[in-house]
Amino acid sequence: MKKFEYLALKSHEFLDMLEAIARERTTIRVKKRDDKDITLTCQIAIPMAQIKYHTEEQGDNLNVYRRINWFPLVYSTIPILALLEAIMFLITYFNDNIQWFSYLLVGLAWLLGIVFILYQIFSDLENLTQKLFKVKV
Repeated sequence: MKKFEYLALKSHEFLDMLEAIARERTTIRVKKRDDKDITLTCQIAIPMAQIKYHTEEQGDNLNVYRRINWFPLVYSTIPILALLEAIMFLITYFNDNIQWFSYLLVGLAWLLGIVFILYQIFSDLENLTQKLFKVKV
């Protein structure tokens, strides 16, 4: 859980800013919004991570806590890996010329996909943070 502090900002203003930023991005969607909480999903065709912001007002300042749920990344990519390995098993069953390292190549391709997805999630988080700290005078 990461903590941010915003000066002279109210909770509803912060949540409105996050919602506006999410509307601008194609990979971020607002899943749920309450009075003090907002849940965003980072998605590439399917949800990959849930980002939850919790706000607490402290005088004129606003404390914001960010939590990232990585479970959607796990439950959405493991079946893809299993499907790819099953396809490789079927190809190996009907054609004995394929070696064992083809399974390794499929696993490495899956890891490369995971790295790309993680990069996309962190770039979206960085974009959110930059737009939140951007001040126009």
